[in-house]
Amino acid sequence: MSYDIDITKTPPAHEPERQYYYMAKAKDFVEKKSKEIGRPMTYFVKTFG
Repeated sequence: MSYDIDITKTPPAHEPERQYYYMAKAKDFVEKKSKEIGRPMTYFVKTFG
């Protein structure tokens, strides 16, 4: 399933469109930040238990 998400508009009120909106915003942020720092961003997850 593919949604055409416009992250310049306000977030949708209903799920799952709202989740796809925020995923698109996060992807946009990561792409911009990666270009800014000059390398791909990484992450680390540590769980306890």
